[in-house]
Amino acid sequence: MSNGSLHDWLHVVEDRAKMLEWPIRVQIIVGIARGLTWIHHMCHFQVVHLNISSKGILFHQNFEPKISSFGEAMFMNRNDIDLNKGCSINSEFREVELVKKDVYNFGIVLLELITTKEPRQMTNFLNFQESKFDLYDVIDKSFLGKGYNGEIFQFLRIACSCVQPCTNQRPMMLEVCKN
Repeated sequence: MSNGSLHDWLHVVEDRAKMLEWPIRVQIIVGIARGLTWIHHMCHFQVVHLNISSKGILFHQNFEPKISSFGEAMFMNRNDIDLNKGCSINSEFREVELVKKDVYNFGIVLLELITTKEPRQMTNFLNFQESKFDLYDVIDKSFLGKGYNGEIFQFLRIACSCVQPCTNQRPMMLEVCKN
């Protein structure tokens, strides 16, 4: 892809992340969410990516995100799943768990876009949900005060719901797209 990966833009070249203004990041977030919603809920075969990360989000020239790195993906025929009355609770549970892994990883990418930090730098943030953590401390300061605060906090709430430790508390990507 002509513009490299999201990871490269956020973390590899110093000061390059500043070029990704908030409106461009929103476009990226929405594009990734729509792509995951499509593969999880709308295409003929349900696809569970299993490896969503900023390194696997590639850009066209206008920063239109493309999800790549499908090497670990699992494909499930929706008709077989829906019509298979012999499907066990364990296999259905496993499918939901795998889909929710993609949701968790989307939440991590969303946090990268909001904080401009690498995932390994976010361990304190991921533990904040159980403490009184000041959300202003985690947001990329270059966005604050430019009229985006409400939208940023809305995306931060979505990210927090996606990275819940308990998978049944995470939304499906269809719900994320509606928000």
